[in-house]
Amino acid sequence: METKPAITPRKIAVLLILIGVATLVFVVYVLFSRVGKNEVEISVVPIDSIVTIGDQTLQDGTHYLTPGRYNTTTEREGFKTDVRPIEITPETDRIAFAIRPKNKLGEDYLKDNPDEDLRYEAAGGIDSQSEGKARTEAFPVLKKLPFISPDKQYAIDYGTTPDLDNGAFVLIGNSSTRGRAEAVAWLKDNSVDISNFDIRYDDYVSPLTDRKTSERGY
Repeated sequence: METKPAITPRKIAVLLILIGVATLVFVVYVLFSRVGKNEVEISVVPIDSIVTIGDQTLQDGTHYLTPGRYNTTTEREGFKTDVRPIEITPETDRIAFAIRPKNKLGEDYLKDNPDEDLRYEAAGGIDSQSEGKARTEAFPVLKKLPFISPDKQYAIDYGTTPDLDNGAFVLIGNSSTRGRAEAVAWLKDNSVDISNFDIRYDDYVSPLTDRKTSERGY
């Protein structure tokens, strides 16, 4: 009768060493492959849509991406293909891609998957947050707004509009002539380049008080 070779402690030790070395090599490979990359949570609506970022094809979930500017394509059968550029900065941690139905196939999918409506809302929130981050990174002063002067001679706030390169404008409101000058001085003190920023005035001034009575309450 043929006997099977016994599994000796030496063989078990060798096997464990090989497993340990393989695990270590894998961990080192994973760590080095992520050097210089961001851990980015990608939200895709519908959830099974395919997103191409540069030369990578990705799906909903966590991915590691190198900061830079990329062309992206989001597609799924029954939905409109979306093509747009994005920029991933070292601070980017979430990106959303949402596409809408183009025919009955896509519309039926959404009817059968009502949870996707909540994902559309979440994707919109991520987009808004990303735009806000990019805006405040470009113009840190926006983090300090709204600002009301201690003597209430002026107030500074900001608004957003897609027709501006930076997407934001500064609004000086409820101010006297002196207040406007002080508001501009405050902006300069906070490193705002007046010549390159869209500054708007809430410009009705009451002749009785020399200041506007604002619906904002300041």
